[in-house]
Order: sequence, then C-alpha cells, then structure tokens
Amino acid sequence: MRFDKYIFIPVLLIVSAIFANLFLLHYSVPKKFIGTIGIDQPTHFYDMKKWYESKKLPTTSTRFMATRIIDDEVTTPRVPGGAYYIIYTLFYKLASETLLGAKIINLIFNLIIISIFLFWFYKKFGLIITSFIVPLILCNGYFVIAIIDFWNPNLSLIFSFLLFIFLFEYIDENKENDTRKNIVRFAAIFIFPVLAIMAQGHFFVFFSFVPTIIIYLIIKFKRTLKYMKFFIIGIFLSFLEYLPYLISEIQTNFSNLNMIFNTRSSFSKFPFPQIQSLFVFPTNEMSAFYGSKMISIIKFWNMYPIKFLGVLFLFISIIFAFICLLRAIYFSFNKKYKVNSNNEKIIIEMMRIFLLFIPITIIGNMFAGQFAKIHYFYQFFSFSFLPIILFFIQKESKFKIDKFLFTSSLLIILNIIVMTFQITTYVKNYEEPFSFRNIETIISSLYNDSKNSDVKVELVYDANYNYLYRDIAKIYFPESVFNQVDDSSNFYIIINMVASSQKTDESISNYMDYINKNSIPIINTSKLYLYKYIGDEPFRKP
Repeated sequence: MRFDKYIFIPVLLIVSAIFANLFLLHYSVPKKFIGTIGIDQPTHFYDMKKWYESKKLPTTSTRFMATRIIDDEVTTPRVPGGAYYIIYTLFYKLASETLLGAKIINLIFNLIIISIFLFWFYKKFGLIITSFIVPLILCNGYFVIAIIDFWNPNLSLIFSFLLFIFLFEYIDENKENDTRKNIVRFAAIFIFPVLAIMAQGHFFVFFSFVPTIIIYLIIKFKRTLKYMKFFIIGIFLSFLEYLPYLISEIQTNFSNLNMIFNTRSSFSKFPFPQIQSLFVFPTNEMSAFYGSKMISIIKFWNMYPIKFLGVLFLFISIIFAFICLLRAIYFSFNKKYKVNSNNEKIIIEMMRIFLLFIPITIIGNMFAGQFAKIHYFYQFFSFSFLPIILFFIQKESKFKIDKFLFTSSLLIILNIIVMTFQITTYVKNYEEPFSFRNIETIISSLYNDSKNSDVKVELVYDANYNYLYRDIAKIYFPESVFNQVDDSSNFYIIINMVASSQKTDESISNYMDYINKNSIPIINTSKLYLYKYIGDEPFRKP
C-alpha cells in the first residue's frame, strides 16, 4: 500500500491531539475538585444537593451573583430555567451520589458532544482542515478546563458546538433538494431550544446571542419566512423548557422574578463587556484563569518549564488569530469577493453573525447592567474559531504543497506540547491547592486545633467571605464543622497564596514576616496556610 502523507500527517495530528487531551483530562479531573479561588463550585454543589434532596425537578439555575453559600441561600435570585441543575442532579444520581463520579459522567457527556461536532466538521470540511482545527480545540485551555467541571458557563460553551452545527446547516442554501430541506427544517427547529439551554446555563445569553439570532433572522427575512413554521415549533419547544419555571413562579407569586428586578437596579448602568474574549478564545492566552495583571502573568510564566517556547507560541497564536480576524472582517464586508466553495460562503455568512454579535452584545450588556466578564462569552466559544476556519478553507490548496504541510504540521505538534505543559502548569499551581484532600486537611486541622471552642477565621489574599471554609465544612466535611463567631478570641488565619499572585514578592515576604511574628503555624498544604493568631496588636491584612 502506497504511503500517502496527505492522509498520514493529518491523522497523526488528530491522534496526537486526542492523546494530549485525554492525558490532560486524566491529570486535571482529580486535581480540580472543590476549588475556592471562586465561590461558584461549592455553591453549585450545595444548591444541587438541595434540589436533589427535595426530589423536585429543578426550575432555576445558578445564583445571579456570588453570595454566602448557606446564609444567603433563599435571598439570592436565580437564573430562570433549571437545565444546569437538571443535568447536575441527573449525573449525580447516575454516579451513586458521588461528586467525582458525577464529574466523570459530565466529562463523558461533554466528550460525546465534541465528538459529534468534530465528526460533523470532518464530513463537511475534509481531513486536512479538520486535522488543523482538532488540536486547536482539544488542547485549548478554556475548553479543557470547561469540560472537566460543573460550572454554569461551561454548559453554554459545550452547547455552542451544537448551535454551530444547526446554524451552519440552516444557512446552507446549496442544492435544496428534499433531503437538504429536511436538514434545514431540523436545524431551524433546534436553534432556539439549544439557545434556551445555553441561556439556562448563563443568563447573559438572553442579552447577546438570542437578540443576535433574532436580528439576523429579521435581516434574512425571506429565508426566515420560508422556514417560519419550523422556527415556531422551535420557539414552542423553548417555551416548554421554561414551563416548569413559569409554573413555579406562579405558585410563589413570582418571588424569584421580583428578586431579579431588585438585584438589577443595584448594578452599574453602563458597564463595557470583555468583548476581546472572542479574539482570545482560540489562542494560547488563558490569563483569565490566573490573573490578567502583568505581575500575575509573569509569575505564571516563571513556573512554566519551557518558558521561551511557551511565550513564543503564545505570541504566534495571538498574531495568527489577529491576522485571521482581520482577513475574516475584510471578506465579510467585501461584496465583490467571489467565494471558491459553498463552505467558504457559509463561513463568511456566519462571520457576519459574529460581527453582528459584537454591537448587539455591547447594547445588551447595558440592559443587563452587569459587567460581562470573559466567561459570559463562553456561549460564543465555538464561533470564535470562525476566522481561523475561514483561513484554512481559503488556504487549503496551499497545504497540499509539501513545505506548507510539513511546516504547519510541525508548528501544530509543537503547540500541542506547549499547551499540554501550559495547562498542567496551571492545574498544578492554581487548581490542585484547592483539591478535596488539601481543603479537607485545612478544615480538619482547624477543627482539631480549636478543640470544639468558638473560633474566628480571617481569609488572607482571598476575596471570598470569612465564613467560606465553615460553609465548605458543612457541605463536604460534616464531621469537621467548627463553630465560627466573629468576636471569638480563638483567632485563625487561612492564607491563600494562589490569590497572592497579583502582589509583588517583596510585599508577600514582608507580610509573611508579620504573620510569622504574630502567629503560630498549624499546617500548610501546597499554597494554603493555616495559622493561629496570637499577636497583641489588632490583626491587619495585606
């Protein structure tokens, strides 16, 4: 059998990306378990357990804002629609009520969705283009971290791949025979139900992607009218997804909706969203996880084992994505440009949705009244690859020339290696310190040292509230729940060195000198330190 490099090399790239992805998943899942850099994971687990124990169908999703896990349970408004907690409780039940088992089932669920997308992508775009896109997705930092954990924006991220398929198939006007018309009808039916699931994952979808699609369909009203009855079916299915929530609201006199409006009035009026995330997602840049200040970025790269190569490919990925974006904008507005294939035509049309999304999101964010952070845009993750996909479509013939194929393949293989190191560096230094074992050690040590006495706890370098670890003890470690009160003289300090990444080394050193002079070290686990404060002067934070 004759060796065909145009099959062997693309297959090698795909297989390499799959093995790297599986390694990253195996490495990361047990280390990213509780997570107290943010409060969301413990809160979501607590709220999920409440739904699970009630034996009721979840009708709301996550809290609108980060609040005290237990004390603010009933006073915080929730995202309408229960898709996120329906999935969470289902997987928790299938896993025999184990969190790790539920996470593994969730991971398998996410892998099934991305496998469907990549197989569809291969059937549409062929082996060579697929072999370039697969590594960019499977070894992407945002994607890997998203599919290994329960977090409501992650639901929007993974379902964005299904929405990509349905929008592509709907836009495709080529050869509308009976088979193609049925595919378009099917796509038209499921666009809004998928958007509804994504919105039940993160409410910001209502202020960005939903109006974007509605306005796009109005602009393309002739085609919209042609398939209107199928859109109506889809809207009806979307309504059914919200029906349990509507019934629940009627029964409670719209209590959640009233809390939402009260909360909305307290938000700032003209926040500007982090729209740059649409450009960042396809690149190697993932500082949103560990801090976007320059000092945080420098500290991260000082931990990276192959610093020069990692930084080099970071800049290569950013420059490449920027060039692709500029090209895609040009072709989206150039009406005189003649496309060379139907796929190119569809991707350019989807790029117009990409560009429409930006101003609509900025306006929608004003109505939302809340600062749209980078994870608010997980809904658009799959679409952020459109400029790169367009580049590969237009340059596909070039990759059938040996020097272009070999050079690009070598760069992709190196980038797989770079991203493998980059993601493991992040997980080891920013997620593993908050693993189940490490958090349990801190809490049990505090419990045992306090000898059942009242305790006061202060968190250092941590933006979360001081009762966080007490609440985590109640949720995960009920045998080690300590009695925390603010006026106790039995004073403990939990220092979160991960969250100190935005401080200078000199500042940290000076503060730790103060702590060591006025406190007794109890235990430390990686980057979490537990001290008992014995100083005469009032305790001061950095």
